[in-house]
Formats: sequence, C-alpha cells, structure tokens
Amino acid sequence: MSILDQVKRARAELASTAPAPLPAPASPPAQDDDPSPVEPAAAPHAAHDVPEWTSGTSRLSRIQAERNEAYAELKSRIHEDLITELDPEQLTGDTSLNSPIRRAVEATADERLAQLDSTLSRQDRLRLASEIADEVLGYGPLEPLLRDPTVTELMVNGSELIFYERAGSIQLSEYRFRDDNHVINVIDKMLRPLGRRLDESSPMVDARLPDGSRINAIIPRWLSRVRH
Repeated sequence: MSILDQVKRARAELASTAPAPLPAPASPPAQDDDPSPVEPAAAPHAAHDVPEWTSGTSRLSRIQAERNEAYAELKSRIHEDLITELDPEQLTGDTSLNSPIRRAVEATADERLAQLDSTLSRQDRLRLASEIADEVLGYGPLEPLLRDPTVTELMVNGSELIFYERAGSIQLSEYRFRDDNHVINVIDKMLRPLGRRLDESSPMVDARLPDGSRINAIIPRWLSRVRH
C-alpha cells in the first residue's frame, strides 16, 4: 500500500469515529406568577469534550507518524537490498557528497523508490535517496551532522535523542535512529575497521577513528542483546 493510501485510510477511520454533534440546550421555562427565583438550567455538555483545534492537531500528528513509519520501511527495505547486491569493493574510496559512488547509490535508490511507491513526489524521493546513501556509505542519521563543519561534537542518548554541539551550545537535533538495534549497528560500523566491538561482554569502548575523531560509547547490558 502506498503512503498516500495509508494517509487516506487513516483519515477515513478518523471520520467514521468522529463524535456526534452536541444537542442544543433546552429553552428556558416560561415565567409564572411565583416570584421565587428560578435557577437557570445548565446546558448539557459532553464528558470528554475536546477542543476542535486539539482534535485537528492529533489527526495531523497521527498522519505524520504513519507517513514517517512508511518512509522508514521503504528506506530499510531498499538499504538491505543495496547492501546485498553491491560489491563491498564498490563502496570504498571517495564516498563524499558529490562523489561518483554516492551519486550511483542515490540514483539506484531513487529508481527503487519510484518502483515501490509511485505516489512519492520528486522532492521526497531525492531526500529519501540521500538518506539511504547515508546508511549505505556512512553512519546513517549522523551523516548530515558530521558533514556540518560548525558541529564540534555529537552525543547519542538512545535512538530518538541525537544531540550536537555548535559554538559551545548543545542542542537536540531533528534526526533519529529507527530503533536501538539501528544505533548498535552504526556503532559496529564505526568500530569494525579498528578491530573493536561493543557487545554484552564489552559494553564500553573508547577509540579513535581513522579521521582522528574520537568515539566513546557505553550501552546497558540488556541493550546489547537486541542485536541477536
């Protein structure tokens, strides 16, 4: 099912479950000759009445979450296919942003995206193809930050929390890992050329990468089991 079909289905489900409109308040009783004061009747209201803007925000959040999940599934599938099909020797050498190797990977990813979901816009395909190339050739969601010369340090505290330091200020980035297993796979990719590992028997590592940058990683013992 395409991403567009998933969004349409989510909207249809929300429309079918929308609450019925509230009944109009009853008209006040006619005045009689009794001079005693009459308490005004309270207008009926729903017990769980939700402001319209809040409901709309929830719908948009849900649609966006489903779209992001569909994107993640597409990227993961194409990434696995490319890793299986490509010769590892083809992925060595210059893999910078404008290198022939990266352009070839992006072009192949763009073609696969068009085949798997024809509803994707050109802009979305280019963005997803670039993210897939980051996975195949680099360190996934860390790559945009690593390419930024103003970023001096990266800190990852779980799959959804990637912080960076710029000009002495630490900020939360917009980038995310898919899950904990994704985090460990990227760490493994960093450590493999160094002959180091991060697992249940060695849950802490401090090493220097070939480009001179330093990596310090610590994982809980239970987290190291997600890779098996």
